[in-house]
Amino acid sequence: MSGWKGKSREENPGTMKLILVHIPVFILGILSAVIIPLILESCSISDSRLIHAGPPLTPTNTAIEALPNGMFEYHIKHGVRLFNTGWRKGHVQRVEVARDGLKKFPEKVTVLYVNQTDLVW
Repeated sequence: MSGWKGKSREENPGTMKLILVHIPVFILGILSAVIIPLILESCSISDSRLIHAGPPLTPTNTAIEALPNGMFEYHIKHGVRLFNTGWRKGHVQRVEVARDGLKKFPEKVTVLYVNQTDLVW
């Protein structure tokens, strides 16, 4: 009889043994689902990351035109220092001009040109 009981235990593994076999796969799946997106985001592997690299450049006045309503139209060239910390190339797609503090703001601001040259790592 002792041989018969030993044989049945070898053929049918218990649930505990089955759980122990699948624990490393389960842990690896959870870790890969959590750690891989964190690594991609922190290292910026899948996207570019443009940051300011110092104070903005001094604006230069290129042209001044008088409008018929007595207002003036200024054409200004302005640059900003940017640095790409991501692995992929990136560029500035659009520019928004916003109020800075309590300074006077022009009635209308139109962006005529944005340099979209790719910035590499």
